[in-house]
Amino acid sequence: MKIPDNYHRFLDLNKFHVFIDRIFFQQQIDIMHKNFDAAIDKLKIIQILLDQHIRDEEELLLPLYTKFVSPIPLGGAVEFYIREHKQIVRYISDFIDKISMWDGNTKNIDLEIVRLFDTYYKFKHLVEHHDTREDTFLYRYLDKMIEKKQKRDVLNLIVERQNRLLDQLNGI
Repeated sequence: MKIPDNYHRFLDLNKFHVFIDRIFFQQQIDIMHKNFDAAIDKLKIIQILLDQHIRDEEELLLPLYTKFVSPIPLGGAVEFYIREHKQIVRYISDFIDKISMWDGNTKNIDLEIVRLFDTYYKFKHLVEHHDTREDTFLYRYLDKMIEKKQKRDVLNLIVERQNRLLDQLNGI
């Protein structure tokens, strides 16, 4: 597993989103094959990766955004990012809880899988909306407003944190 680490601008953080999306897709395939333990493992990895990504945004990016972007655009309010982060984290936790209850004796498992995939649709819509908000406001404005050296320093710190996390995940 390799986390993208060639970030030159804040919009490049979308590479991390794509990385997580690929793991989520692999997890869906596990669900279709009724390999629930593998699906849970992937969701737990996603949970860890998202926790770090959210920390990076809330500790590093959002403070820069509020400092350098004024006025904050109507659709780019900091509260929106924080609320959506909480919703995304809750969805992943709920998915893990739901799938953890399944075993070889689960009644109507095919129907349960369809219901789960219906919820995945809602989750993916939220994530797509959130990613669009980040692209349109957070990343784009930071790319415009932050000087090159500070941008490089912040992005390097994010890469450092991600690599440290990847080392920990590879050790599991």
